[in-house]
Amino acid sequence: MKKFLFTTLGILVLSATSLAQTTSEVFDFANTNNLGTARYNGLSGAFGALGGDLTGVAENPAGGAVFTNSYGSVTLSQGGSNFNSTYFNTTTEASDANFNFNQIGGILILKNTSGSKSINKISLGILYNRDNNYNREYAIQGNSSIGNIGDYFAGQADGYDIQDISQRQLVNDNGVPLVDEDGNEILEDFLDAYIDIGELPGLEARGQQAFLATTSNIISPDTNNNRLYNSEIVGSNNSQQISTITSGGSSKVSINLAFEIDEKIYLGGNLNFHNYDLRKNTLISEVNNNTTDNISEVFFETRSRTFGNGFSLNLGGIAKIGDQLRLGLSYQTPTWSVLQNELDQNLTTFLRDQGPENPRNVDPGLVFSYPEYDIRTPGEVSASIAYVFGKDGLLSAQYSRKDFSNIKYDDNAFDFDILNNRIKNTFQAVNSLKIGGEYRYEKWRFRGGLSYVTSPYKNDRIAGDTQGFSLGTGYDWGKWKLDIGYNHFEIDSNEVPFENDLYNNAAAINRKGDAVSVTLGVNF
Repeated sequence: MKKFLFTTLGILVLSATSLAQTTSEVFDFANTNNLGTARYNGLSGAFGALGGDLTGVAENPAGGAVFTNSYGSVTLSQGGSNFNSTYFNTTTEASDANFNFNQIGGILILKNTSGSKSINKISLGILYNRDNNYNREYAIQGNSSIGNIGDYFAGQADGYDIQDISQRQLVNDNGVPLVDEDGNEILEDFLDAYIDIGELPGLEARGQQAFLATTSNIISPDTNNNRLYNSEIVGSNNSQQISTITSGGSSKVSINLAFEIDEKIYLGGNLNFHNYDLRKNTLISEVNNNTTDNISEVFFETRSRTFGNGFSLNLGGIAKIGDQLRLGLSYQTPTWSVLQNELDQNLTTFLRDQGPENPRNVDPGLVFSYPEYDIRTPGEVSASIAYVFGKDGLLSAQYSRKDFSNIKYDDNAFDFDILNNRIKNTFQAVNSLKIGGEYRYEKWRFRGGLSYVTSPYKNDRIAGDTQGFSLGTGYDWGKWKLDIGYNHFEIDSNEVPFENDLYNNAAAINRKGDAVSVTLGVNF
């Protein structure tokens, strides 16, 4: 598969369009789950006022100075999701599974041995945590009663002159149209036309998809207006199946510095370096149940990748109020990232008069690499409280707020106002509550927790609230520690794989996820 790099202004429009294809993709880059240590997971992440855990330190950096010894840990996890989707009264079940390397890191504790005791110790640490797991695989299917895939392509083409999304007739140096010896027009090569359409300002990816559809005779211009298009697939109630596979994840490396002051106050900060890699493959297939149409079946596939790096800061504090009560407060700044997109797509049609053995495959055979662009994802503030029952255990709660309407795309060469306004109108602030507890019996530890996260969407039909619970256990040998955590969550959403004004069919999806994590830690 060849790669082609776009460098013109018009392609920056394409970057914005492809990113906004589904709001779930925008949300993926702004969301963080801190898939970390088994102890952190066992308490549902309610660690803001506790510290003493390497994933907790990545969230509230003051927790680094809570460690009494230098410490390191590594975490592996096995997880998966079950999808139950309903599309035009047809229910489909699917599941996936994945194995992940969640966390590794260490904290070095430097104790103050001088006469001054205002600063009792300093922590220095380097931490790797997996923030988000993009691995998902599911399918939806049913008989569409409100449109067909031709309507989608007509929606992509509407507004474009047919001459702009077709192979142009070649001309000589004097501008005279070229014809062959039989007097037929000589058209530019298909691949050249595909590239040219993508490079024209204002055509964007929509123009390229419209070109694929007109070449395949799926759509045609209206007889009265060549900027409006009609589907050549007549009627609806066609059998559709949409398969989606996403993979990759986001992670961050944090450099921690924290202080313990008068054995009561803990203050710290993190420098965070983020990495993103989201790969998505979507295939929509449609069987035309109207046997009078020549087009019998259509396959449309898109493969995309978005990747890049970012930077953010964390600041946090923990205060001991007496021997039992702990209060925590932390703030993560917005994350400033530079991302890049790659995209390739193809369209295959089957014609009844050609037979199933002669499909018409329109495949440019190119992976398009688009210019880098900037994205700022929102900051987050968290407040926590914990009560420690001596050596018997603890209870902890944490509240966080993150406003996803503050996601902002930017680029010096192009105005992203349309996309940014769409984000502001789509997303809202998310409130999350986590509660966790731990009971200690000799060297054993028993944990549990609950979590609740409100929908990031103003229209909660797109995605509802997320609810979860956790369980965990651990054993402490003194120098070595082994922890096991289990997490479960559930969310209802409506997924729109392809969307425009003429085609916005959505499937109702119930997703349940489970993960088991194992952490091995050592004091040194």
